[in-house]
Amino acid sequence: MDSRLVMHWKRAARDLQIEVITPFLADLPCGSSIRAEVLVKQFGAIKGMLIVEEYSRIEPHVSQLRKAGYGFSVMREPRIGQPYALEDFVDVLCDWGWTGPVERTPEWVRTDLAGEGEGEA
Repeated sequence: MDSRLVMHWKRAARDLQIEVITPFLADLPCGSSIRAEVLVKQFGAIKGMLIVEEYSRIEPHVSQLRKAGYGFSVMREPRIGQPYALEDFVDVLCDWGWTGPVERTPEWVRTDLAGEGEGEA
């Protein structure tokens, strides 16, 4: 069964017509792999944004993640009863910025915010 975090990202993917992969195993240049709860493609970094629940899981591999073309964000599991809020996902995604083809930029992406982040949140 999916966690609440994964369920919220899957719902956001449907609502916003973006691509997420859950779970996702990121192969790193050093030969290691990192398991992320979610990969959000075409946002934040060339290969997308990895969402993990614990920074300690990726801390030793941050430079390798960047070399591999991934950004990352540490997100906690939503509280029981915490409602799904589409606007929160839009804000996060706009902060990360669209990294896919310009001609395929979703209409809801606010260009005044896109690209201002560093690929991490």
